[in-house]
Amino acid sequence: MDVESLEQITLSKLSRAPGAFLFGVVWVGGWTAGTLFFDYTFIGGMIAQIVATNYPATTGTITESQVQSHSTGDGTNYSAAIKYEYQVDGESYSSDQVRYNYTNAGRSYAESHSGRFAKDAQVTVYYNPAAPSDAVLITGIESIDLFVCIFMLPFNLIMLASWYVSLGLLFGFSGDDDSLELDVRQTAFEQRITLERISSLALGGVVAGAIAFVSVFVIGFGFGFSAPMPVVIANWAIIVGAALFLGLRQRIRQLKGWFDLVIDDSSRTLTLPAFKKRKRPLTMGFEQVDYVEVVEHDKKSSDERVWRPTVYYSSDSGESLGEPIGDIKVEEKANRIRDWIRETIDL
Repeated sequence: MDVESLEQITLSKLSRAPGAFLFGVVWVGGWTAGTLFFDYTFIGGMIAQIVATNYPATTGTITESQVQSHSTGDGTNYSAAIKYEYQVDGESYSSDQVRYNYTNAGRSYAESHSGRFAKDAQVTVYYNPAAPSDAVLITGIESIDLFVCIFMLPFNLIMLASWYVSLGLLFGFSGDDDSLELDVRQTAFEQRITLERISSLALGGVVAGAIAFVSVFVIGFGFGFSAPMPVVIANWAIIVGAALFLGLRQRIRQLKGWFDLVIDDSSRTLTLPAFKKRKRPLTMGFEQVDYVEVVEHDKKSSDERVWRPTVYYSSDSGESLGEPIGDIKVEEKANRIRDWIRETIDL
């Protein structure tokens, strides 16, 4: 596609709904800015915690240790107010930094730190050799860090999906039904069309995001935001495992042609793709097909209207049945699928 054609397609898409385009820019831009800001903050803190594992250590003294409460409109937040003093090369320093990227993770989290670093206790202080005033009492990754990653996962997945859809709508790779052409793949005896289905990558992302979203509440209410490390690691294993399993299963089904509409001239069969309640492809002989029509359908979950090319056929027991092929967003494209079937099997 040359630059002029790409520009014409882009301008055509923008002219259809400039208000929707503006809303998309504002929404996607705002979501992206907010997500990347929190990513930068938390990931930067995690990296600093890892780097701090190589800091030199010295002995310090806790000078203040208490749990502070802060009332907000959503309730009460708790944090550990801890101060300590230490010396490096004979020079005295003081700090109130327990760890990088300290998070208010509930009362138990604050109380655990206050109890761990009690007033007047001798503690190990890890300081930055390039800037000794920069010090922490805790180094390395804690469960709270991995929990924050779970919390941020759905936001990042939504951000990536928003950019993919936005750029796809502009440049024509989002897999929408704007194209009326049927992508018919033909071999010696077989013709097939792959209908719109969720990709294996997208399915894995949806699964990971959904489990992460639910996990935030399960872990938060069940263990607190500072859950034991084994619990958080197990949660991550479930997220990754489920996403990989379902994503790979989807890919295998795609490679096997589960979502293809297939006309096989050698066996004189028509195979309908898996669709909604039809969990597996359905194959029937040409002689069983009575007629094919397009049925208009309103989705219950939204105001969207779709068209379903539907095959009416006689079952092996002689019963007359109708099976939809799939949801098509553009009526003309649905009609083309209907006509293609009619012409190919000589209805």
